[in-house]
Amino acid sequence: MTARELVPVYKRSEYAPDVEFITNTFQAARYLRSLYPLDELEMRERFYAVYLTRNHKVLGFRLISAGGICSTVVDVRLIMQGALLTNATGILICHNHPSGNKNPSEQDLSITKTISEAAKVMDFQLLDHIILTPGPDFYSFCNEGRL
Repeated sequence: MTARELVPVYKRSEYAPDVEFITNTFQAARYLRSLYPLDELEMRERFYAVYLTRNHKVLGFRLISAGGICSTVVDVRLIMQGALLTNATGILICHNHPSGNKNPSEQDLSITKTISEAAKVMDFQLLDHIILTPGPDFYSFCNEGRL
């Protein structure tokens, strides 16, 4: 068998059967909140990517990282890999702040810029970056004009 025959195969193992389309920020935040395990929002940071079609139909999602109380490491390549493998055109990213502070940190601003630039290079649209809190509050980079 040659190296050329070793083609990676991708199978979607996680679906979003109850949500077909995400059409606004509040619906996105509600859907993203449903991805978190029970009580995980106040325990530690997790970073997710959701992959969508041009008309915002959900193709699937991927847990990018799970970290500690104050941070998590985000590998931009994993986000782009998921977008390529699902044939997505749009990407929605999300992480949580266990502290309850919905405002983005300098690191949040930096990683959002990096992901946005990578998405543009690869012809994906970064639709939003949402920061969830244990309560009902959330922060939308799109709503705040930061995307």
